[in-house]
Amino acid sequence: MLTYVFILGGSIIVKQVGHAVLTVSLPSGETEEYLITLPRLRIDGLWYGSPYIELAETNYIQSSTGWLSTVRAYFPLRIILAIPIWI
Repeated sequence: MLTYVFILGGSIIVKQVGHAVLTVSLPSGETEEYLITLPRLRIDGLWYGSPYIELAETNYIQSSTGWLSTVRAYFPLRIILAIPIWI
């Protein structure tokens, strides 16, 4: 996996290049594979000390049976990072 990091106006943009392959064993004994593109991430909130991650743009999941899923980030998925601070 190749990763590019850009800093734009208080945000960090992480562009991941590549894909992941998920292999699932079905109860029938067959296996199915899923090709998953890696999402672009945006990290905000650094200036305020409360960083969070947002998924950006469009990502795809392609199955070995021919199904294609499109995941669009219309509303950001925020993952809150809890950072303990000792006083």
